[in-house]
Amino acid sequence: MRTFNFSGKSPILIQGLAVVIASASMVLAAGCGANSTIGRTAVTGNQATKGVINGRVHGGRQPITGATVTLWEAGNSGYFSSAISLATTTTDGSGNFNFQTNAPYTCPTSGSGILYMTAKGGVTTTGGVNNPWANLIAGLGPCANVLSSPPTVTINEVSTVGTIFALQQFFNPATESFGYPSTNYTGLNNAGDAIGNLVNSATGQVYPSQTRCGQGSGSNGTLTSSACVVITPEAAKINTIANILAACINDVSSYTAVCAPLATAIGGSPSDTLQMAYYMAATPTNNVSAVYSYGGASGPFQTPVPLSSAPADWTIGVTYGSESNTGGSTPYILGGPELLAIDSLGNVWIANYSSSAGSLTELSHNGTPMLNVLNTGQIVYPTGIVIDPNNNVYVSDYEKRPVSTTIFNNQVVEYTETGGSIAFTVGNGPGQMVSDPSGNIFIVETSSTVNSVVGPGALEEIPAGSTVTSPTTPVQIGSTGQLWSKNSGIVMDQNYNIWIGGAGNSAHVYPYTYSYSGGPTWTLGTPATPSCLTKGYGAAIDSTGNIWLPNGGLATGSVCEVYASSSGSVSGPSTAYTGGGLAYPYYVAVDGAGNLWVTNDTTSVEAVSEFTNSGTALSPSGGFVHTFAETYAIAVDASGNVWVGNYNVTGNGTTYGYITEIVGAAVPTVTPIAAGLPSSVGGTMKIGTRP
Repeated sequence: MRTFNFSGKSPILIQGLAVVIASASMVLAAGCGANSTIGRTAVTGNQATKGVINGRVHGGRQPITGATVTLWEAGNSGYFSSAISLATTTTDGSGNFNFQTNAPYTCPTSGSGILYMTAKGGVTTTGGVNNPWANLIAGLGPCANVLSSPPTVTINEVSTVGTIFALQQFFNPATESFGYPSTNYTGLNNAGDAIGNLVNSATGQVYPSQTRCGQGSGSNGTLTSSACVVITPEAAKINTIANILAACINDVSSYTAVCAPLATAIGGSPSDTLQMAYYMAATPTNNVSAVYSYGGASGPFQTPVPLSSAPADWTIGVTYGSESNTGGSTPYILGGPELLAIDSLGNVWIANYSSSAGSLTELSHNGTPMLNVLNTGQIVYPTGIVIDPNNNVYVSDYEKRPVSTTIFNNQVVEYTETGGSIAFTVGNGPGQMVSDPSGNIFIVETSSTVNSVVGPGALEEIPAGSTVTSPTTPVQIGSTGQLWSKNSGIVMDQNYNIWIGGAGNSAHVYPYTYSYSGGPTWTLGTPATPSCLTKGYGAAIDSTGNIWLPNGGLATGSVCEVYASSSGSVSGPSTAYTGGGLAYPYYVAVDGAGNLWVTNDTTSVEAVSEFTNSGTALSPSGGFVHTFAETYAIAVDASGNVWVGNYNVTGNGTTYGYITEIVGAAVPTVTPIAAGLPSSVGGTMKIGTRP
């Protein structure tokens, strides 16, 4: 769903792809394959001295014989750059292969280059005819890890689905290779780890679910093995997509009866099954019913049982649910996980709401529980979370629950990158926040005494530079009297102007214009009322400095685009953008292509909507529907994953609370958001661009 140009090619649509991380503990019986040919001219670095990569290639449940298996290193000269062929072998009569990795080929000096394998062609049925449409893939991970713990891998349709959907944002369908820039190695590496949340690379089967537990000592908030997260991918959908690919690979009619018409139905002019998987990921709403009819329910992958009918789209969701006690006053590490933000490592920080005591939880990029802190009463009802450029995390605490739901709290808590916490006393009802490039934090305060009612607010700053022993003193920098609520979004543009959306029944945008004379100052300008704005909730900003405000809490949902000037004036289109499943929208995020991702909290089906920067809906009419429970905050990471907080405390009945990931569906973007602001006024804006 992303339009890009590959040099000399027509524009094509991009969405997501993944690399399966295989470990030495993954064991699979596989015989010896044919001799391998080692490529030695592409890279220089440390010699591999031991280990054998082996495995098997299957189409459906049948071995593919005579397939060309190639070991690749992802290109590192930019997004979609050409990969480097390291070695080639072929499968034997049982579909097995073996790479003699003790032959002298090299890894990059750092050993960090990302490896993956493709298996192309071969005899896929008993008819003995080579299938030119067959092309399958499996990811391996960083080269040094692969060589030190050589994996055994199954390359089949399931591994292909897992790899493509997780890593699609780095895939070039024209060259059928992955590529990344040096500025986003983290995004590619993390996307590769996501494969292991979808499929088992040793067996070539989907994971129905798996449990991942903490690995810390329990001190300073680190989580031990008793604190776990249940990771549940949409296994039925993964098997459905794999069955569709298998219909082409196992076509007994000289590969013409199924493959060509299936390619036409998918769109994008794919010439093999690898490209088919990619275009299903990249254009997930295209001809879904027609594509599903090619064996989606009846193919070889039946455990778990595939979808019994066509879905609305092919996006793949994963839930991360809390199941265990932390030992603190908060019973679960994810309880009412409504707010979230992404740090520079791709880790997800979640502010949990509880009627008695909230908490702040950190999950690694692949869902491993890392920390649960601020869980002894420091926060109760969080309404804002922000991460500064140094990975310090700030959470605003809105109300004095359980004492009262009508008395506002006056606290923002910082959890520092070094592991300490600092509580700041601010004005009443602190809500959403934004960080500038220096780590100064700006807070919307409602200054109201009635829950959820718009009040005469203020803007307050927590200056950067706090330490646990020497915290800075918050400063109120905005005059009172503006109509704000806990849902009023706040953003900063490339000129360091601050923009606040009025919420509740307020259809205003409030500009605070930046200037510098002996020090930075912000001056409140005239509130504007864009004609497309009726009830602004949340806010996001794109690379051009335009501001996006969902018209929240309305059944006929819409999103308003505000054109902001450096002088503090605003304008907007006469009508807001609608469609794509918008209904009761709440929060919005911008990905690396400037596309919008919006959460919707309806009374029936909850969903996420996606729009281009020009307002064209990319999500289906009902939105992207996954396992949600009162969708709330939303964020995009540097791999292209979309993360959604779920306000509902009770979760899905088997876990206490969970967050949801849509795998690889967005264009990678800079994290944390503050790192995308320019280092000087008027500089290049990186928010809403690729890292």
